[in-house]
Amino acid sequence: MTNFRALGVKPWLIESCKTLGIKKPTPVQLACISPILQGRNVIGAAETGTGKTAAFVLPILQKLAEDPYGVFAVILTPTRELAFQIAQQINAFGARIAVKHHVLVGGIHELSQAAALAKKPHILVATPGRMALMVSKGYVKLDKTRFLVLDEADRLLDPTYLTDLMLILNACSSPKRQTLMFSATMTSSLEQLQQVAMNDDQTFRFDARKNRFATVDALRQEYLFLPQNLKECHLVNLLKEEYPTSSVIIFVARCDTAELLLNMLNLLGMNKVAALHSDMKQVHRIESLQRFKGKLVRALIATDVASRGLDIPTCELVINYDLPAKVATYVHRVGRTARAGRSGLALSFVAQQDVEIVKAIEEKIEKALDKHEGNPERKAMENLALTLKARQMAKLRLQDSGYFDKSEARRKSTIAAAKRRKQEQRNLDGRKKQRIST
Repeated sequence: MTNFRALGVKPWLIESCKTLGIKKPTPVQLACISPILQGRNVIGAAETGTGKTAAFVLPILQKLAEDPYGVFAVILTPTRELAFQIAQQINAFGARIAVKHHVLVGGIHELSQAAALAKKPHILVATPGRMALMVSKGYVKLDKTRFLVLDEADRLLDPTYLTDLMLILNACSSPKRQTLMFSATMTSSLEQLQQVAMNDDQTFRFDARKNRFATVDALRQEYLFLPQNLKECHLVNLLKEEYPTSSVIIFVARCDTAELLLNMLNLLGMNKVAALHSDMKQVHRIESLQRFKGKLVRALIATDVASRGLDIPTCELVINYDLPAKVATYVHRVGRTARAGRSGLALSFVAQQDVEIVKAIEEKIEKALDKHEGNPERKAMENLALTLKARQMAKLRLQDSGYFDKSEARRKSTIAAAKRRKQEQRNLDGRKKQRIST
């Protein structure tokens, strides 16, 4: 089967695909659409940028058109940005049937969301925390929900989400419920979640990659060995001299690093730059993402909130300003480029303390990173004095605004909340063991 019609997709949805420039299904769509239409539970793993979202949105919309009611489907995702992105695709594919959908995420007034739920939208796209809150307060019932989708399912298994996830699973109590789990990687955690979330032993599995850390062939992966204190100089050189027109995502480890680099680059006259991190208000995060996707800015400085699932098809270069400790995070980061058959470059800054991380990455992806060619150090040194001055001014600007104090307070609050959730989960596990023993 090589086309949507052969998979059982209705003509009106095929026309929607054509309107969006989608002429034939990708491997994950070829594998998963028919089983979903047949009523089976599905676990799908495929590389980022291969059309996983359409693999579940298309069959959900087709079934919705046959029997429309609310709430027909719930789609859970770990980040707010990904929730809005999925909603955009639902809107695009479902335009012909006037599908009603709503996004439930934090950072938006609870009562306005309750009012939207009262109108019984067909599809809810939500982060686990806000979805669980609305269920627990009685704003929405999910006992007739036909589809429950866990997007980026491996990440939803993080202890941060687990209590909320279990509440939602229990609320979606219909015996007709189909559960669909999609991720970039197939992990043992997904198998464990299947035992809890899926109510049959006929689950369809699709894993596009034998090596779950594999990267696409069209992606060039390079490293730049440098002193830790010269990272800013090399970044400025790359953006101004080597890649002056490329669309770039710069991944950093901390929110304050993102803000510091943003202010520093602005002071150096580079104004087509935006940031995306968890210290930002929701409205500003969405604005940054839309500006980057709309090419109003060409560089996005992001923490890993942006590395999973976001569809940014025009990104030509990924810079790992700070290397991640986990190989899976590296794979998801570099998956922002070389998408849908296009070529791309991932360039990692490597200081002395990062060497072991690089070795681990190379071992897992089964590919050696190439050394970045040219003489970047000499060019970077030419910008040294100007860059260091801009960095110092940027730091003073952030200190004067109180940003660092606010950021530290948010960090401590997040850590405390995570500890509370872990304790709640331990208490829940303890009560379960008690019930089993009695």
